[in-house]
Amino acid sequence: MVMRAVSLAESPSHAMLPLLALVILHTTEAAYGSGRVAVRSGHTAKHSPAVEHFPQGTPHHIYRANVTAAEAWTPCHPEAYPPGAWVAKTGGRGGMSSFGSHLYGTAMTQRFIWAHQHPSDCTKAKFLLYPPIPSGIGSMFHHMGQALALAIELERVMVVAYSPDFPYYSKARCGTGVSFEACYFEPLSSCSWRDALEGVDRSSMPFINSPSQVTDPNVKTVHFSGAFTAPDYHCQDNSLPPQFHALLRGSPVEWRKRHYWWRAQSVAYIVRPNARTLAELVARKRRIYPGHQIRPGTLSVHVRHGDKHTEKTPVPDQDYLARAEEMARSGAPGQIRQARQTGQLRQFERDSQNRQMRWPPMFLSTEDPATVDFFARQPLWNVSVADVPRKPDANRSTLDYVAEIGGYEEMLNSLANLDLALECDAWIGTLSSNWCRLIDELRATVRCKAHGAYLDAEQDNPPQDLNW
Repeated sequence: MVMRAVSLAESPSHAMLPLLALVILHTTEAAYGSGRVAVRSGHTAKHSPAVEHFPQGTPHHIYRANVTAAEAWTPCHPEAYPPGAWVAKTGGRGGMSSFGSHLYGTAMTQRFIWAHQHPSDCTKAKFLLYPPIPSGIGSMFHHMGQALALAIELERVMVVAYSPDFPYYSKARCGTGVSFEACYFEPLSSCSWRDALEGVDRSSMPFINSPSQVTDPNVKTVHFSGAFTAPDYHCQDNSLPPQFHALLRGSPVEWRKRHYWWRAQSVAYIVRPNARTLAELVARKRRIYPGHQIRPGTLSVHVRHGDKHTEKTPVPDQDYLARAEEMARSGAPGQIRQARQTGQLRQFERDSQNRQMRWPPMFLSTEDPATVDFFARQPLWNVSVADVPRKPDANRSTLDYVAEIGGYEEMLNSLANLDLALECDAWIGTLSSNWCRLIDELRATVRCKAHGAYLDAEQDNPPQDLNW
């Protein structure tokens, strides 16, 4: 049944600060070393009832195949994150991790980015001015993250260009002169777009989309323009800032998947809801998901349909359901152990013989009303959805739909659904979707669930095609 929730070439001191911080934090990370197994075993034992339905301690899919769960374990310390990191703050069960591990290098990288973006003196900084590209929210965050990579490589502070006609901008909410990202999130930098343009002749400002196009490193501000298509800055090849190469080489992360690691780090820094947004999300979740909380052991399933068919053939609902059943069966040993401990083993065996296995609760997010109806017809699953507007016409573009309901509504509804998905303990999606990647990236970084189980609905697992 479905439960509807009516249901930088600036001053040398600034250029060196992030690099020095990375060296120090890298040393700190290495110091955890042999302590990882002990931390993992203690934490997993404490929270095991929340994840009995799923495989225990699964290493994240970007780790090398020969890395064990213990070797990949990086203890999560949210207090080491920079200000505003989106840890559990918006109600529910608090998003507490059932695992307590984040992707290798997360804390040090988040602090590195924060130090880079917060120079001691904005008047002496150099800048990359970035105008957000109108698109779906997940796509927008990932493009912004790649611009941040470019800024870090160039040792420039990235600031977002102010544009009052940006589709997710709301004058009523944001006011006038506030950058889009600062309307919803913690500012990306202590500097602003005004600092970047102070004393700059805009008619002669260089427009660039790769490092090689910056011919004069002393120019104060460069303006991003175009897309990341230049050969020397294409996604897979050079999308990781060189400042992080030494950190990742020899780490548990597979080198060819380094671009995905950076996507996760960049969105973890960008998507830091400000205090006002956090308060609005608490109220919104009570409205669109009233009477329900994400229970321990809930499976998140995000089905990306909508206008995705313009890029590729949509993945059928049946494929997501098959992966959900595969996920549930893979956790059967844990269910058997729990049934034995509670004296319910015989009942569990009878239920299993009748295919009435104790499937985990499922939180379903999708823009497709037909998908909600499909999962509502599945008798063995207890499915909940948030009561938000959905887009029945798959031929309408995302931006047309945003224009209809308002960018403000779309942003907050999306963030509320995202927060609910991040409170879950296992995930199913398609990494060809920016939104599915966003869920995966945030759960594995600031939500401390890098060892949670993940299955891709359209490729063999662990997934190898990580998109761009």
